[in-house]
Amino acid sequence: MDMETADRELVGSYARDGSENAFRTLVARHVDLVFGAALRQTGDPGMAEEITQNVFIALARKAPRLASHETLAGWLHRTAILEAKARLRAELRRQRREHVAAALD
Repeated sequence: MDMETADRELVGSYARDGSENAFRTLVARHVDLVFGAALRQTGDPGMAEEITQNVFIALARKAPRLASHETLAGWLHRTAILEAKARLRAELRRQRREHVAAALD
């Protein structure tokens, strides 16, 4: 059985039965991929850890729709990059607001 088929079965098991064991296996298989993608985007290990958690929360929420997804690893990678970019944009907005507030003082 190839990795994609095994991933689909694990996601299906989690979506159908709420199998924590299946979800734990998915996290163990893909956590390095997700963390690495987030770290490359942000350059910040702490931020990359938070992004990794958010990606797996999204996986838990969207599992029923992802059970038939072609490649889970691709979805996880893309989601990590999108989450990292959103987080960087939010951080930039926060810094700009702080700069403006400091200039008003």
